[in-house]
Amino acid sequence: MNEKISSSNQSNQISIVSFVGFQQHLVLGFFEQARNIYSTRGGKIYLMHSKNEELEEGQYSKYLAIRNDLDKELKEHWKTFEIEDMILKNIWDIKEISEQLNRIQNECLVNLSAGPSVFASAAILWGFKRHSLQIGHVIERRDPSLIKLGQNNISIFSFIDLTPYFFYVNLDYINKLILKAIAEGKTTSNKILDYLHVSLEESRKISLRIVQMRLTELRDHGLVKSSRVGRSSAYILSDDLTRIIGLKSLLSTQKI
Repeated sequence: MNEKISSSNQSNQISIVSFVGFQQHLVLGFFEQARNIYSTRGGKIYLMHSKNEELEEGQYSKYLAIRNDLDKELKEHWKTFEIEDMILKNIWDIKEISEQLNRIQNECLVNLSAGPSVFASAAILWGFKRHSLQIGHVIERRDPSLIKLGQNNISIFSFIDLTPYFFYVNLDYINKLILKAIAEGKTTSNKILDYLHVSLEESRKISLRIVQMRLTELRDHGLVKSSRVGRSSAYILSDDLTRIIGLKSLLSTQKI
């Protein structure tokens, strides 16, 4: 549940978006489990939902119960955040959802699991457009008989920064080959250069300086991490990247 998000500065403001549906463990559970990572940062929480008057009586009762518990959670643990409702005329309209998301300008975390599938799809497409998005999503659902653990612990959330992936899909071949070299255990710029010289045609070979510049760019975008080993830097793939793509995909980069 508590993977650490790579964040440049935990004091920066962040926007948090969640759909408020009819399953409490997907709404309240998200905020309870995100609390330790995000609640000390200021910002704004956007709660997306349909118009109350359009809900059937049973649906409205569920919504009201969840909203009351959520309001208590936010009032007690998210005191540095403003709360704003995003009311949708049609919760299945991807354009309307996207227009609401477009209002958000700063860093953003979205609860992908609480709303309809069109909400999650709109959020991912919006993230691609702005090249930045953090998500919370359910990775495990416990047996409801474990209710004694607390109703909102039925669903276990994972929090992931998708930003490295958005940069990855737009990388050129040489940068992807550099990542493949690191995945195969070539951790220094000299070893990566040797790997490239074996893999590339003569006309495409590059200098050590260019390799180092590309590694700096990959690090700045969150695709690799570096550490000092003696006088050199050692590089490894970032957890955020491998969690989404996996080593198998990175190793499958083909020569061109």
